[in-house]
Amino acid sequence: MRIDYLTGTDARTFPQCFILLQSFERSAPGARFRVCDFGLTGGQRRFLGSRGQLATANPPVPKALDHPWFHKAALGTFVKPDTDAVRLV
Repeated sequence: MRIDYLTGTDARTFPQCFILLQSFERSAPGARFRVCDFGLTGGQRRFLGSRGQLATANPPVPKALDHPWFHKAALGTFVKPDTDAVRLV
């Protein structure tokens, strides 16, 4: 069973996400934990992408709705097709 653990952040709150990343790695090694891009910078995206932890919306959230609240409302679009269950963290 593939469980997708998801959280989301934007560029402003990205540093706080490191606490969650570290805690999750210690308590659930090997689990699939990904961070939804609610408005990250290019460098932040590259960092998460290099770790296999970047979640992007498919289809993308329209630019006119580019606020973390709209991204959160569209969490279903961040889930990978091979996922059996989702847990929001």
